Amino acid sequence: IMFRYFKGSESRNSSTPLMSDKTTFSGKRNRKSKRESTTGKDKTPTRSPYFTEYEATEDTRNRPTRRSKRKYENNEKKLDPDAKRQGTDSGARLPNSFFNCPALALCKSLLGTLLVRVDKDTGLRLGGRIVETEAYPGGEDKASHSYGGRQTERNGAMFMAPGTGYVYFVYGMYNCFNISCQGEGSAVLIRALDPVSGLELMRSLRGERRADKGANLKPHEFCNGPSKLCQAMKITREQDKCVVTSADSELWLERDGESVDDADIICTTRIGIAGAGPEWVAKPWRFYIKGHKSVSVKDKKAEATAETTPSQL
Repeated sequence: IMFRYFKGSESRNSSTPLMSDKTTFSGKRNRKSKRESTTGKDKTPTRSPYFTEYEATEDTRNRPTRRSKRKYENNEKKLDPDAKRQGTDSGARLPNSFFNCPALALCKSLLGTLLVRVDKDTGLRLGGRIVETEAYPGGEDKASHSYGGRQTERNGAMFMAPGTGYVYFVYGMYNCFNISCQGEGSAVLIRALDPVSGLELMRSLRGERRADKGANLKPHEFCNGPSKLCQAMKITREQDKCVVTSADSELWLERDGESVDDADIICTTRIGIAGAGPEWVAKPWRFYIKGHKSVSVKDKKAEATAETTPSQL
């Protein structure tokens, strides 16, 4: 009778197992995990070929696992051995006297130095070598925010002591970082950096406004522009009026022994100042290291002809 009962149940419902299978009287079958049923004998979890470490650590939709966090930290150490150094100087921090010079002279002196900061959230050291600068001496310079001695709440840092950071907001979404120098209303715009430390964090910060989360960015593209370097270095209006020569400043400049020869410095016109008029657009007040990948805009003609340096103008 029981045999007929189970046999009849099988015919009515093909999904119901017989007693010959390992079925309990409660009707529950021994369950296998979905992973085991799909992978067969191999119970090792399989990883999607489309999975990347970047997705695990930087995808804001999915909180990263402990394992992915450890991988992120380990890779950061491999790429940047001193990335965890908090607030310590690897070289000599530049003093006040370094910035107490005219804008044109400071532009050239800054090339090859390191712009460094420590991120408060992660404690990581971010650093890049300055490879491009622009001079804004104020006064008669119509391209300068301090043209004609105009002083406002926005550009107040330009009138402060040499070595004061001036961060201004443009286009409603970007920041640009400058350093005040000798002369009323004078400052130097830092246009581009060559990343040297904290590269993975820079990639993450630069990817916040990108669809690919920065995965397709190359290292020389992290800081190849004034707004890009502020994103990568996490520089915002909070750093406006910071004193880069102060011992307790989270943003500073230092030397690491490398220098740039005058023969490798290209002198050319500034960028994005068409509204200042042709006279000031033509001023050769932009400086960069010849042939460097991280330079925002190269002037091939200037590189070929080696134009006259500002000291001879």
